[in-house]
Amino acid sequence: MNWRAALIVSLLLTSTIVLGSNAAAAPFTGTVILYDGTYHAQDYFEPSDDIYFDVTVYDAGAPAQYEAVNVVIVGDGIIGEVFNDTYTTDSYGQFSGYDGDDFWYTHDIGDYVMYVNVTNASAVAHPFTIYDAVPWEATGWTENYDDDVTDIFTEDQTVYLYFQVLDQFGNPFDGSSWDVTYQIMHNGYSVDSGGLATNVSGGDSEYYYTYYEYADQFGLYNVQVFNSASPPDQIGEFNFTVILPEVAIVRPQYFGTDRSVFVPGENVGYSVQLLYDVTETYDSDSYATRIVLFKQGTPGTLANDTLSTNDVGYTYDYYFYSIGSSDTYKGTYHIQVFTHEWDLIGSATFMVIDLDIAILPEKSVYAQGDEVVIEITTSLEDPYEVQIANSAHIELEDSSWNVPAHSTEWVRDYTMPNEDDGYYYVDVYVDSLRVGSYGFELKKFTIEARLSSSNLLPGQTATVFWRAVDNHDGGPISIDGETHMFYYDDSYLYVTDTLDDIAGSSGSFAFTVPNDAYIGGYGGITIDAEDSSEHFDSTTVQFQVGSLYVSVTTDRTSYRPGESVYMTFSSRVQGTSTMVPDVGIRAEVQHNDDRVGSSWTMDTNNGGYVDYVFTIPSEAADGTYIIIINATFNPNSDMTYDGTGDFTVTSDPYISLILYQEKAFYAPGDTVNVPYRVLRDGVETTDAQVSYEAEIGNGGWGDMTIALGFGSGGSFSISLPAGVEGILSISAMALTTDGFTAGDYLSNIEVSSGQLVLFTSKSAYMPGETINWFYMLNGDTETSAYYRILDPTGALLAEGTPTTGNFSYTLPLEYAVNPTAYLYVVGGSGTYIGYDIAYVYSGYLIDFSILSESYAPGDMMQINYTIIKIGEGPDEANGFMIYISIRGERVDQIWVTEMFGTLQYQIPADIRDGTHIVEVSLSDYDEQTQTVIIDSDAGSLAYGTIMGMNAGAFIVLILAIIALVIAIIGVVKFRKLAKRLDAVESPEPEADEPEAPEAPESPDAQDGTYPPPPPPEQYNP
Repeated sequence: MNWRAALIVSLLLTSTIVLGSNAAAAPFTGTVILYDGTYHAQDYFEPSDDIYFDVTVYDAGAPAQYEAVNVVIVGDGIIGEVFNDTYTTDSYGQFSGYDGDDFWYTHDIGDYVMYVNVTNASAVAHPFTIYDAVPWEATGWTENYDDDVTDIFTEDQTVYLYFQVLDQFGNPFDGSSWDVTYQIMHNGYSVDSGGLATNVSGGDSEYYYTYYEYADQFGLYNVQVFNSASPPDQIGEFNFTVILPEVAIVRPQYFGTDRSVFVPGENVGYSVQLLYDVTETYDSDSYATRIVLFKQGTPGTLANDTLSTNDVGYTYDYYFYSIGSSDTYKGTYHIQVFTHEWDLIGSATFMVIDLDIAILPEKSVYAQGDEVVIEITTSLEDPYEVQIANSAHIELEDSSWNVPAHSTEWVRDYTMPNEDDGYYYVDVYVDSLRVGSYGFELKKFTIEARLSSSNLLPGQTATVFWRAVDNHDGGPISIDGETHMFYYDDSYLYVTDTLDDIAGSSGSFAFTVPNDAYIGGYGGITIDAEDSSEHFDSTTVQFQVGSLYVSVTTDRTSYRPGESVYMTFSSRVQGTSTMVPDVGIRAEVQHNDDRVGSSWTMDTNNGGYVDYVFTIPSEAADGTYIIIINATFNPNSDMTYDGTGDFTVTSDPYISLILYQEKAFYAPGDTVNVPYRVLRDGVETTDAQVSYEAEIGNGGWGDMTIALGFGSGGSFSISLPAGVEGILSISAMALTTDGFTAGDYLSNIEVSSGQLVLFTSKSAYMPGETINWFYMLNGDTETSAYYRILDPTGALLAEGTPTTGNFSYTLPLEYAVNPTAYLYVVGGSGTYIGYDIAYVYSGYLIDFSILSESYAPGDMMQINYTIIKIGEGPDEANGFMIYISIRGERVDQIWVTEMFGTLQYQIPADIRDGTHIVEVSLSDYDEQTQTVIIDSDAGSLAYGTIMGMNAGAFIVLILAIIALVIAIIGVVKFRKLAKRLDAVESPEPEADEPEAPEAPESPDAQDGTYPPPPPPEQYNP
């Protein structure tokens, strides 16, 4: 004890003696109550606690009022005095204080005594303790994420652990991190551990994810709590359990609808709900359960998957199993759900049957009153019910039939009911389960519409062609209708306009795209129509709103001074091939920014074309000449276009080199002969040296050069290397003695050994026509050949041995189908097989004849036509759209309902004079044309004389010249092997081609003649 403490104790003893000697005079007593910071009365405190005290002093048993009281607190041992302060009692003899008052020195751990002294006499001595709190006892519990207290958890739930720790006095233990620790034991192993930082209430919480322990998460878990002693003492424990589901409710489904019967081609789904404790839902991840599918009587499983359910224990799958289309899929199937430990907790059964529902005849739309046959084909052995139902699958009145068991085929005559237009179903039920549906549309009539053009300019007028089709018989039906136009304006606001009403069974009406229509937007025409019985239909045809575009083409790209440039200006909708009539064009030619000659103006015709002949001045300098175009759409002056074209003026001669390809295929080691011609200003010349280069490979980078050389006498030859295959390309250059050059090339020539090529001479054939197949064997020598011709079903039509590289088959006049020819050729190195399909035309063709050879502008042209049906197929009962085209001028459309007759067509009054090609077709293009002459003086042309000849002889001369020009062009472009594949050849006999003119003599040829190109028969794709 230090000196200060000894002094205080001696004074206290002296005071006691004095007070004892004067006890009868001053009998002071009192009481002391100590509190912690939460005002709990206690005599023990932690070093961190606040200490409060309430003191009452009595004088001879009565409150000592307004007395000066000295409070001294002394700790044992070396602690000594820690507090000394003076207070004054109130009228009740009381006062309060706390360690936050002045004069408090320490909270060291130990035993203390509070002395209360009045006038040097001790009223009370109150002991208390400041102690070291240690975790002494722990309890705990678990909750789920719904804050429900429970010790049972499912596989996918998080366990929330709550702890309550008390010290040695039973007070809440307020500790720091790791003063208390815990660990979770499962199956004898620690699966989680950590430190606790308890609060002033002695509490803390942690969490544990059960699904982290995938293999062993199920079963009992023991939570143990330890203090920080060395070694730690266990101060508490509690338990929780992760359980498996006990029940699985399984329902087979078809896209969310419960089903027990399925048909091939459908998807089998399921819904599953997992439960435990009879009614509690089980929230699972993907380990607690498995779902298995197997077919009864078939070993093995068809599906085996894990289940993950939501917080109400539910999961589903729309595509659990896809049923194939074959009969092998029919049978009984079982879906079973197992726990992780392979305990069966739920199952369901479904059947797969054949079920085919059909309505005969098959139509896209049926009309009220149509007589049809309903046909059901099924392997279902149970009785079933057939119903006709509305769009909500509600049965129509008197439209259901019970079908007895074992009815594998069931048919029923049925007349489509007089119900409202809409969608209906043929439903098949087994008990209350709908196992199949076949939907169909019931509609009295269909309104059809077409636009004369689907690309239009603002301000352009177009035509809507419409017709109303009775869906019962396919014929016309009378309707009344309203028409509306919609479009987006230049503010991109949606605008609707009401157009004229329509009535009848077919017709047309014109409309004009508003000037404020948004460029790049779209618009349309809607027709709403109804018949006298208030049956309704609606249709919409749309158009794209575009901008104006004008292009110019010239008959050549290069001219000489003094020559004429034949220009054709075409006006159309930007980015499309849709022509626009009535466009005003101002044009001029410039060279080096200076105008050449005068500018001129013109308007495009109804076909969107206009021609102009520009004469190049004889003194014009060489260079590029620019055609400046300024165009305006006359009905809407806001639609303009500025553009250019160009051509070249040169005083140099025109040099061209033409290479000819004799064969499409070669074998390694073959010799490739390449004839050529050099033309100077269109006249063949020998004043040029021709060099060539040949490569073979894959047709790209890395090709191998196999020849370099010079031509002689109008041809050159290349020897192909043995054993090398690939794509052969040949390029050549002609150089004249005065330094002008021209080039040409051949490409995509196939070089391969042992190749059989089989082909026909035409892209399509007519019934009754003879098909000729040709074949070539490259790279080998043919020793024998055999062919077979089959129909699309594989039935044999013909077979035999080909002769001289071809064989043929004549199509029947009726029921002609696409035959396939198979050719088997035995060569010296092996056997080769080839096949080729010959396509038989099926559809409609038009034959026509213009009754006169010449007309004047504005005349009415008389055209006899006959529409011919070719092949099998449904009849076109509603009519045909016939296109009448005067090439380069205009295209018009006429709707006809008869298979033959006479068309009245008025020739445009502004058409140019001259020879015109007239085309009448059932599509936008056709191979059949007829030439007529249109002239302001058509009468004298038809009946007078021209150049000493009558009109008929003059026309024959013109046609002969045209035919001769065509023949020359055909020779020059001989390697263009065939017409476009989709063109259908005319069934009429082909006219004999005019003979080609004799080639000019070549001084380099040994016999004085130029070798002509190979005949066309050798050019086959």
